[in-house]
Amino acid sequence: MASPSKRVILKMFVLLSAVCMLLYFFANSCHISVYHEINNRRTRACNEECVQTKTYPKFNICLYENSEDIYISVSIRSQGLWDNDLTLKIHAALTLYPNATFIDIGANIGYFALYACTLSKNVVAIEAVSRNAKMVYKGLSLNTCKGNVIVLNNAISNGRTRVSMQENRGNNMGGLAVSKEELAVHVERSPSNLTWVEAITIDDILPYVGSNDVVTLDIEGYECKALESSVKFFQVKTVHYIFMEWLFVRDRIQQPNASCPLEAAQNMVARLAAMGFIPSEYNPKQKLLDIKQVASWDSNDIVWRHKDVVPV
Repeated sequence: MASPSKRVILKMFVLLSAVCMLLYFFANSCHISVYHEINNRRTRACNEECVQTKTYPKFNICLYENSEDIYISVSIRSQGLWDNDLTLKIHAALTLYPNATFIDIGANIGYFALYACTLSKNVVAIEAVSRNAKMVYKGLSLNTCKGNVIVLNNAISNGRTRVSMQENRGNNMGGLAVSKEELAVHVERSPSNLTWVEAITIDDILPYVGSNDVVTLDIEGYECKALESSVKFFQVKTVHYIFMEWLFVRDRIQQPNASCPLEAAQNMVARLAAMGFIPSEYNPKQKLLDIKQVASWDSNDIVWRHKDVVPV
């Protein structure tokens, strides 16, 4: 039987351990903003038009006015879908891995997140713009999803910090990019076209993710920083496919002050290749890309598949 002094020490140790765990949890969770505005009357009362897609299966989604969003909302309103090639690839990937969790980084108004949920998948939708996050949640309220969707109102970067979102002036609600200028301007003195949001890392979302993952990255040229802090994620999760928008990386890759300049892009590509991922174009032939010629990649979009899985 332990002596009184040893029992006191043991109790103190247990208490200290509990405090440390609480502090760790708080440090990891205080930056994460799980979106719950579906319970807010303002969410249910917003007057955006909501329509049914022409995808298979169909689902309901809420849209911006055409004048605010000339790409995704206009496409869904006129054609009933957005980016048919990517939609088909995501459908194929999720069909191959029925137990997968779909991670949508840069979820925008929730087109792919809602589609995956309609396919009965668990989804983690990460969207930095609160207006977009609200649209995702309103869309969820209009669908009978068999999957489970968690919406995080955060940016993804290489560390927990506060970042500014630089507004795209081209009537594109999907074109809000994380500004390279982090914390340089206090929120009260921010230019009118900046909005501020808490950034988290890919590793931070681990508690919300299931055992198998299909990942799409669409974060307006910030892919390099996002993948810097994902070491643990790739160690403990099985990632089959990464669908990555390359347009903004490609167009800014020669700019030294870009979020993903050439050297950073080369490092990101090398890390993914070292983990067994193979990059290819989206075209039907899925032309493989040379990882030693990153500056010459001229695709708008790239699909990375792990070497152990089949192409989609």
